Amino acid sequence: MADLKVVLKNEITRLAKKEIKSAVEPLAAQIAGLKKVVSELKKEIAECKKLECAAVNAVSALPAKAILAEKPVRRKTRKEKAGKVGSVILQLRKKLKINQLEMSKLLGVNVGSITFWERGIVVPRPNVMAEIEKLKAMPKFMLKKVLVEKLGDSILNKKRSIKKKAVKMK
Repeated sequence: MADLKVVLKNEITRLAKKEIKSAVEPLAAQIAGLKKVVSELKKEIAECKKLECAAVNAVSALPAKAILAEKPVRRKTRKEKAGKVGSVILQLRKKLKINQLEMSKLLGVNVGSITFWERGIVVPRPNVMAEIEKLKAMPKFMLKKVLVEKLGDSILNKKRSIKKKAVKMK
């Protein structure tokens, strides 16, 4: 009976070692690959530090007058940004041939907001700006579908009546 006990213990130990080995070998291969990546990244960091030191030395070698003579980069003021955004919104609205009320319904904002944006008083919120960018990027046939979805068929009738008036005037 003791002999059977020893044989079973040895067999279980052998199988356990085999299982452990099969589980560890792939991990060991991954570790070796990651070590290579880390060593390559360390080399790149060392090269970057050398380049950085060279750049710092080059700048420090410049005379102080040359450094002071360079104009600092001027950041745009909020009002300048708002003015640029306002002209973009106005151009988009003119391209779509809609008024401020229809534009406000299209974007889901107040009419006063459209007025302030176009005048360059304020800048739209990021989520509204993203919606404006989407509208700018859309082809005309898609814009027509969006206009009809959000504003209804009244927008198409309005455009037809404008065309009829233009024909009558000629």
